[in-house]
Amino acid sequence: MAKMMNVAAAKRTVQAKFRLAKKKLAMAERKATGYVKKNPRKAVGIATAVGVAIGAAAVYGLMRKRRR
Repeated sequence: MAKMMNVAAAKRTVQAKFRLAKKKLAMAERKATGYVKKNPRKAVGIATAVGVAIGAAAVYGLMRKRRR
């Protein structure tokens, strides 16, 4: 019986944390959208830099794998 109550309490905790995470994600999305609208060139530059970094990391990882 106590185990069932623990499961129910855990489920409520997870649901509450999920709701909070959704709210935080929505707020971050609104902030990001506002930033992009106010600074479109800077946003494109940041996105480009992130893409280049990810691409470079992927190429580096593939090259390392080939050498083995």
